Amino acid sequence: MLNFEKYSNFEKRAYIENFNKDISNNYCRKASVILFRHGHRTPFNYGRGGLAGSLGAEFYSKLNMDCFNNKQEKLYQNFDLVSYGSLQKKEEADFYLQFNTKLKQDGILTRLGSEQLYSLGLSLGDRYQKEVDQIVGDDANQLLRAVSTRTERTIESLKGVLAGLFNSKQIQPHLKIFVFDETCERNWLLIPYEKYPELLDGLCKSHKHDFKREQIPGYEKWSSDFMDRTGAESEELDLSMIRDFVTSFKTFDMMIGSDHTVFNDNDLSALNQMTMYSVSSETLLVDKGVGKAAGEFFWHLLEILDSNDRILTFLSAHDTTINFVKLALGGVEYQWPDFGANIEFELYEENVNKKLFIVVLYNLNPVVLMDISRDSSPLIPYDDFVQYVKENIFN
Repeated sequence: MLNFEKYSNFEKRAYIENFNKDISNNYCRKASVILFRHGHRTPFNYGRGGLAGSLGAEFYSKLNMDCFNNKQEKLYQNFDLVSYGSLQKKEEADFYLQFNTKLKQDGILTRLGSEQLYSLGLSLGDRYQKEVDQIVGDDANQLLRAVSTRTERTIESLKGVLAGLFNSKQIQPHLKIFVFDETCERNWLLIPYEKYPELLDGLCKSHKHDFKREQIPGYEKWSSDFMDRTGAESEELDLSMIRDFVTSFKTFDMMIGSDHTVFNDNDLSALNQMTMYSVSSETLLVDKGVGKAAGEFFWHLLEILDSNDRILTFLSAHDTTINFVKLALGGVEYQWPDFGANIEFELYEENVNKKLFIVVLYNLNPVVLMDISRDSSPLIPYDDFVQYVKENIFN
């Protein structure tokens, strides 16, 4: 059996007595990196027959297109899109995304998704009010960096966060949103399958029915029941795909007052947990797999924190990004990260001796990284954090 427990060794600290007061009085926040998942979207068109095809056909035959209306009200407007690929070449060329102009329904941010990320932006604006107040005029892009993967939903989610962040500003600064060029070889917000093809082998093995029966808690009982209910074959039980659809059917209220009978009330909670075990298995099956999946991200994270260039960096990415970062920190809860799930890395300097510390937050709650913290405190000496990354994540 895989040792999943090794990677679930952190403690949430939603309420830490005097912690925030101590931070405010004795430390100065130098830089913050905010990683988040995009907002609510429609399910993907998986482009195949069988169970996936029938679920997709049913969902999109019932989809009310009003779910895409009025998104722009919650999205930042004063921006330019710039290629992150050219950024790595130390130049900033204009960058234009050429999306399909035909009506596209699958994998698209909904109005609910824009509202979720706008709300996250409001919360981030409260926490980083001092920083936001400094980001004005021509210096804005020197103090803030906004980066997104190359999908509509992540770009629009980033615009939602920025709209909430600067909601109180009468004049919104003109910002650059850096987007990974599809030709960029170092898209460190995604799992590097091209660089490490063995990770793809691990993914394929972790999706096999017999493997899931042996390794994933609860799968054997759930899969037997699900196949009895639906007539699905074992090779059709793609947990990520099924979870995608059951989430969408529930969110869009398609399970109530309809002829839909595939899912029951227990499927979503079971799939949230089993899918997390499944994606964790992908990297745990590979020698040094966690480091291979997360190494590029943490290399860039340390580079950003060490540079002292910017006070706020926003990274708009995917559930897989949240998953491999948590796995690398030994902080997996084995529950799928919700839309808008976020991880913050905050660098502090002690006022008296100028020593550096880092605090990691999940969904804006400080967490104790039990594998790193010396005294069960969310406040970790930065040197200890860097040493942990070098010894446990870098290969």
